[in-house]
Amino acid sequence: MKKMLSSLLAVVLLSGCMGDEFNTDLLIDDVNTNAGIAIPLAKSRVTMEDILSDQTDMVRYDGDSIILFQENDSLEYVGINDFFRVSATAVSLSVPFTVFNEQEVNSASKVLSFSIPDAEVYEMELNYQISAAANDLEEPLLVTLTLPAENSGSGERIIELEVYNNQVTTKSFAGDRFLLTDNALPVEVSVKPLYGNGYYGNTIGNLTLVFDELSLNYVRGKMTENQVTMDEGSYELDFDVLQDIPGDIEFANPKLSIILDNATPFKGEVNTNLNGQLKDGSTIALSSVPFDIEGVSGNEQTKRTRYVLTNDNSNINSNINSFIAKTPELLTYAGLLTLNPGSEYAGDVELTSDDRIYIGYGFEVPLELRLDALMDEEIVDLGDIDMLDDLTKGALIFTSVNGLPIGASATINFYDKENESVIETMEVDIVEPAVVDAATGKVSEEVEHMNEVTLSASQIESLKAADELHVTVRLNTSDYEKGQMVVFQRQNALDIQLAIRGKVEYNN
Repeated sequence: MKKMLSSLLAVVLLSGCMGDEFNTDLLIDDVNTNAGIAIPLAKSRVTMEDILSDQTDMVRYDGDSIILFQENDSLEYVGINDFFRVSATAVSLSVPFTVFNEQEVNSASKVLSFSIPDAEVYEMELNYQISAAANDLEEPLLVTLTLPAENSGSGERIIELEVYNNQVTTKSFAGDRFLLTDNALPVEVSVKPLYGNGYYGNTIGNLTLVFDELSLNYVRGKMTENQVTMDEGSYELDFDVLQDIPGDIEFANPKLSIILDNATPFKGEVNTNLNGQLKDGSTIALSSVPFDIEGVSGNEQTKRTRYVLTNDNSNINSNINSFIAKTPELLTYAGLLTLNPGSEYAGDVELTSDDRIYIGYGFEVPLELRLDALMDEEIVDLGDIDMLDDLTKGALIFTSVNGLPIGASATINFYDKENESVIETMEVDIVEPAVVDAATGKVSEEVEHMNEVTLSASQIESLKAADELHVTVRLNTSDYEKGQMVVFQRQNALDIQLAIRGKVEYNN
């Protein structure tokens, strides 16, 4: 929209094509001059398709209709490490050093218990880290752990750690597959003095083994109803075409889709929390009622749910229209996913790290709107138009054939740069909006318009004295005051020309 408005502004102001293409035949000829001149200031033609030509990634055409579009269907995901939140209890062992006076190794059978909320796991492939710490040691220890690993050639994962007094020893492992019973795994722990050259006293050391940094690659088991938090994150909205819309704008039918691609057999209920962060750092909230997602069945790879937020079903104080009209720079998102509500899916599941629920969003904004916009001030340099110094009579003449459902008026200030002051101000109508059909909002008739603003003697002197024209344009869509929504179509076009016509007297 910024691109559209700024392009319209360019053609209705004085920043068009200077030169010989100006068509003086379009101008009336009633300025009474003996030595008449017509100075072309601007000539331009633009269609909506021209205006949006460099926005191809964000524009879709449905016939002649224009839809601003943006989608990211994999903004974030939740997967098996969110569904099966695995943690492990520490394994502790007392080490009486007197034992080593009679035997080389002290062994103990332990159980490594996993905490897995709302689930029972029979088998998992795991990446993990083991940290060993000890105190009150007479001598460093060599600790050997033996875990039953299904994907090991020997059926065992054997881990050796050298453990020193009051130090932590850490090793990491990837891709071990374990069979669990009651979410637990048997582990054999063997310890012996690292050097074994002494006679030991009554010291009893303490050894603690911690299994952490747990990450699942595969899981087989059951899962009951499970609440998964979608962590808060942010995504940069690349909607320059809608940035910095001035004034009041209202879209007829904007849509924001929340997109979920589910590769699991579990149904779910999603409660989203969406916020837009504006350029000034403030935020605008957008909320909706919870909605359901479907799980895969049969040979389906994924099941897509697209929940569409509109002006009717989004928060009444911050609906989609106001959300988009404020054009946030960032979309921040968070939410709560209730997976397998009511424990409806009671069967066993096998899931890998690729079996995820992807969360994304999409915007669709048809260019059907009403607009009252006061544009930023534009500056036109008059320094290169030498004939203005000899102008004695004249008029500003605006000529247009408008097929766009938007018109323009302007406030023109004659500006003296040296004194940093406005010499004189003019109010002019530049372009009349096209006629639109009240039922469809589409242009039904182009409007030809010409406005000749005869300059008074004082205005001519002000024009001669001015270095610049400071122009502020107001844009209004057709029948804005009646609440009319208008539809911009790809072939809607505007032709406009601007000139100064008048009489010159050369002083030699």
